[in-house]
Amino acid sequence: MTDIIKLEEEIKRREKLAAIGELSASIAHELRNPLASMKGSFEMLKEDVLPEETKKRLMDIAISEMDRLNAIVTDFLIYCNPRPPAMERFNLSAAANEVSDMLQNISGNVRIVKDIQDEVFMVADEQKIRQLLWNLTLNAVEAVPEGGEVGISVSTDDNNVILKVSDSGAGIPEENVEKVFYPFFSTKKKGTGLGLSIAYRIVEEHHGSIKILSGKGRSTEFIVTLPLQKTEN
Repeated sequence: MTDIIKLEEEIKRREKLAAIGELSASIAHELRNPLASMKGSFEMLKEDVLPEETKKRLMDIAISEMDRLNAIVTDFLIYCNPRPPAMERFNLSAAANEVSDMLQNISGNVRIVKDIQDEVFMVADEQKIRQLLWNLTLNAVEAVPEGGEVGISVSTDDNNVILKVSDSGAGIPEENVEKVFYPFFSTKKKGTGLGLSIAYRIVEEHHGSIKILSGKGRSTEFIVTLPLQKTEN
C-alpha cells in the first residue's frame, strides 16, 4: 500500500511539473509576440528618412503592443493570485446592463442584444461577477465579424440565476470545446488567452457550473448557472 501511495504522489508531482512547464511556455509565447512587434517598430523608427505618417503608424503599433503586454500581465496576475470572493447582495440585472452597455460602446458594428430579467438580486462577489460577464461577452464580441450579433441573457429559476452569452460567429470546433478554458488557449488574434480561464475560476468560486453549446459553423452559447444565495463550503 505504501508503494502505491508513493507512486500516486510521484505521478501527481510529475503532472504538476508538466503543467507548470506548459504554462511557462505559454507565457513566454504570449509575451514574445508583442515584444517582437515592438522591437520591429522601434528599429524602423530609428530611420530618419521615414515619412511622418509612417512614424505615427509605427508608434501606434508599439503603444498598442505595450497595452497588450499590460493586459497579459494583468490577466495573469488575476489568474494566479485570485482573492477570496467578498459575498454581498447586489442587483445583477443592473450590473449586466452596465457591462453590456460599456461593451456596446467599444464593439463597433457588433450588435449586443439584451434579454435581462428585471430586478434580479443575488448574493455573490459583485466585482467578480462583473468580470465574469465582461470576459464572456468580450469573448463573444471578438468571435464575430463586423455586423455580427452577441446576446446576453439573465434569468432565474427557483434557486439559481442563469447567465447566457451567445454569438453569431463561426463556432468552436468540437476538438477545441474542452480546451477553451485552458490558460492561454486561444484561436483568436485578439485577447490574452486568459479571459475564459478567469471566467471558469469565478464560476467555480461561486459553486456554479458553466457549459458550452457550439460546433464548427454554428453559433456559440455559454450557459452559466449560479446559486442566488451564498453556498457554504
